[in-house]
Amino acid sequence: MKSPLVSCIITSYNAKDDVAVAIESVLNQSYEHIELIIVDDCSTDGTEQVVRPFLDDPRVSFIEHERNSGLPAISRNTGLNHVTGEYIAFLDADDYWESNKLEIQLIEFEDPAIIAVSSRANHFGDTTMVKNVQWTDSATLSFDDFLKGNSVYLSSLIVRNDGSRFDTSFDLRFVEDRDFLMSLTYGKAGKIMVVYNKLINYQLHGLGGSRIIENQLNSLNIISKYQSKIEEFQIKTFRFYVFIRVLTECVKSEVIQMPQFVRESKKNAQGLKQKALVLAFQVIFILPLSFRKLALKIFLR
Repeated sequence: MKSPLVSCIITSYNAKDDVAVAIESVLNQSYEHIELIIVDDCSTDGTEQVVRPFLDDPRVSFIEHERNSGLPAISRNTGLNHVTGEYIAFLDADDYWESNKLEIQLIEFEDPAIIAVSSRANHFGDTTMVKNVQWTDSATLSFDDFLKGNSVYLSSLIVRNDGSRFDTSFDLRFVEDRDFLMSLTYGKAGKIMVVYNKLINYQLHGLGGSRIIENQLNSLNIISKYQSKIEEFQIKTFRFYVFIRVLTECVKSEVIQMPQFVRESKKNAQGLKQKALVLAFQVIFILPLSFRKLALKIFLR
């Protein structure tokens, strides 16, 4: 019986310093029945020149967008439109795989209930940004798990080729990975397996406060998209969590300047009641109008 073909998609933008390592990590997999599709989003740094020598390998193809889309989801969909494999694996150009990644993950698909497989990761780059979830064992994730947050590295993901695509709405920018994972499990009995092995090397980049704020606000659009699937109390809890995260980042980034009396109140606050009063001061007197409207949406919805 012939081994199934795995289509590997690398997306790149101005990645000339990293993309060669990513490509080599795919081509050097212990599981050899692969095709590699590299999609470049109009790089201006010479990424194409780094990729060209790899095209001598018949397994590799290279697609360049005619204009920059600015959305990784569009590049991934371009790759998805050209795959021919039974399985699809994703890799960002600044990450790279361990040599046995595909071999280990493909074993999990022997269970028909598994619709995708992810893994743990080694981190490099700005390691102060390490993701919060540190798996202590293999796990399976369902739609409800992704409602709480996203702990899956897209560069570790391999999925069955069922025709799924990324939502390219600009309102989901920075959260399109999470939306894709939710779409895979939405209304389905299947789950996503996270194997305990560290099978990828994931580069962490420091995120500015404005990027984190946009990320959090765009995650509200995910909730709206799947609203019919979600209990009302879950929606309110999620919106409250987003609001607190946005408020925190605004204060940390000094988007909102806290007056002295609020800082002192916060410093000396004892107990939940006093802390709630401090938050009320922040909401009423400090937040710009746009954030007051967001607060009203959350608390009065």
